Amino acid sequence: MLGPEHLLIWDQAALARAWNRPILLARGFAGVPSSEATGWPVGERDAYLLAVHRAGFGDRLALLASCPACKEPASFDVSITALLTQTTAQVWPLTISHNGMELTCHRPSTTDLAQSWSNDAALPEARRRLCRACIVAHRADGKPIAVDDLDEPAIERASAVLSEADPLSDIRFALTCPACEKAWEALFDPPHMLWRALDAWARTSLNDVRELARAYGWSESEILAMHPSRRQFYLDAVS
Repeated sequence: MLGPEHLLIWDQAALARAWNRPILLARGFAGVPSSEATGWPVGERDAYLLAVHRAGFGDRLALLASCPACKEPASFDVSITALLTQTTAQVWPLTISHNGMELTCHRPSTTDLAQSWSNDAALPEARRRLCRACIVAHRADGKPIAVDDLDEPAIERASAVLSEADPLSDIRFALTCPACEKAWEALFDPPHMLWRALDAWARTSLNDVRELARAYGWSESEILAMHPSRRQFYLDAVS
């Protein structure tokens, strides 16, 4: 059950920029320092935040995506438990071979993701930036080469292998538009979904505090300490 301590997480995350909010959520719920939260592998971080979401708000996620061609909404639902089964026993760092090149990549971290994120970057470009951030060694025919000299097919290959090796770091759903039958992949962002649920819960809780404090003169801490069913009883009495 969510309580007053989770409002403190909401306080901090509400004032954060979008790229920094996953770090604050991970730090707040896991109780780890910022340095550990920023270095947390994205797949592990999002698995943890999905488990938090399931514990606090239930297993089922009702999702909505917009068709990139005609903008028709497509709704679907997902089980968090099913998502959490998508893990691998991959050993890191990972070596990827492609057309005579060898790329050694570490597991994508929260820091890598934050550094590669840009509001003006399309999803494919953001993925390429993240992939480049994860490449720690690169050779062609046994000789070192600069990461900027890697061609686009090499980056695309590395990006695909990284996503397959760490599936929870890059969750996508294959969708088909119900109106125009356009097929596309929708990106799923676990920290964003957890934030939306936490934000809705916090606003509802604070509205409850306002109503009950006005009616009974109780303090915020007294109201938030009540069991939800008892709080609802008093809300019904003053409505």
